[in-house]
Amino acid sequence: MYALKKSYDRIDGEYYARSRLFGWWHKNRFRRAYDIIDISEKGFIIVDVGCNGGNFTESLLDFGDVVGLDVSRSFIQASKRRVKGASFVLTDVQYLPLREGVCDLVTCLEVLEHLPNPDRVIRGSWRILRNDGRLFISTPDDGKVLWRFIWFFWQNIGRGTAWKHKHIYKFNREKLVGSIYPYFTDVTVDYVNFFMLIMLICRKRD
Repeated sequence: MYALKKSYDRIDGEYYARSRLFGWWHKNRFRRAYDIIDISEKGFIIVDVGCNGGNFTESLLDFGDVVGLDVSRSFIQASKRRVKGASFVLTDVQYLPLREGVCDLVTCLEVLEHLPNPDRVIRGSWRILRNDGRLFISTPDDGKVLWRFIWFFWQNIGRGTAWKHKHIYKFNREKLVGSIYPYFTDVTVDYVNFFMLIMLICRKRD
């Protein structure tokens, strides 16, 4: 955990807010994620895994009580400054520090590709979800040539170099669905941002 934490602590907690390109990318995916999740009821308990600076966490407050988790101290500090009404915990998200069956929804937006053991987040999400709880995941689709092209240049130019070598696990649609299938069912897959970003929502298996 120490090496992972040290790497992300170096990134500015307000990174997303200060980058126009990243701002567009993330606002667009947040809007689409909000529509896909589509919770009609209120009073849910939601865990936002890899909450970054709390940008999406804040939107989730419309649905209930929210806990944001991240390994980066700078992101957690930015989240606490920016988002009032949510709780934030500094932790390695590969080891979710919550008891079984505690929440109704887990969100995990562009996190799995940053982890050496993404399956631990998937299994951990299954554990902390209540029966019939839902998991929402997004990852870049490394099967798309356009994504690979953009990511190569982004991480090697200007402010994007902060993310160089940060993607250590590559997903395409088949690999992502295959990873969640042992633990979740009722899988719905969508795309956003010129089909470069996979969005997947599913329901906990018994």
